Amino acid sequence: MRFWDSSAVVPLVVRQPASPDVGGWLAEDEVMVTWTLTAVDVISALRRLIPEGALPERASREAEALAAEILRRAHVVSDVERVKGLGARLLRIHPLRAGDALQLGAALAWARGSGAAHARPAACGGGRAGGPPGRPARLTASARGDRRPSFMGRAWMAWPLDPFVVAPGGVGSRG
Repeated sequence: MRFWDSSAVVPLVVRQPASPDVGGWLAEDEVMVTWTLTAVDVISALRRLIPEGALPERASREAEALAAEILRRAHVVSDVERVKGLGARLLRIHPLRAGDALQLGAALAWARGSGAAHARPAACGGGRAGGPPGRPARLTASARGDRRPSFMGRAWMAWPLDPFVVAPGGVGSRG
């Protein structure tokens, strides 16, 4: 089980230099833990790629939908007060941006086992402490052994074939 912030989630849905490494991490450990606001940070990162010319609008929407599907199946750190306190402490010690301090605070809360850090995946009705039990995300390497992960049995990472979004069915390419 690994903690995933937006800098790791984005290369799962948009081909980037980090995509092969991130895909390898996913192949090694399929269970994801995220901060409750990671989805917002992922949307922000994807939308910033549009004016930079790195991602067309349509591809951004497809990547956003795929990221939402992935994050729905992740375990979620949702204790905002605990994370806020840890984030504020980090800001007093390190020169970080607020969003980065909150992501790190969530990772620390999870690593220390505090708050709702061991919540169930949101897709299973969990995502908060005391939610009903659920099944962890099943994000696994493909059977081809080529380190291209699959999501719920569907190959969804097609780095060499698709220049933009690496979504189910290979949609989101230029054109």
